[in-house]
Amino acid sequence: VDEKYSSTGKYADKLLVLQMLNELKKIALKIKGIKTITVKYGQKRVIHLKKV
Repeated sequence: VDEKYSSTGKYADKLLVLQMLNELKKIALKIKGIKTITVKYGQKRVIHLKKV
């Protein structure tokens, strides 16, 4: 994601990363067998999304 769309960037109000994560969750709900999604965010962060 371009830095302009990061949480501190010029277009932070667009919440692009959050929108992308929500879309990933929607897609995962449609695919049988997926229980979690792991996303590397930055150099030190890992986000684990559980399928609800």
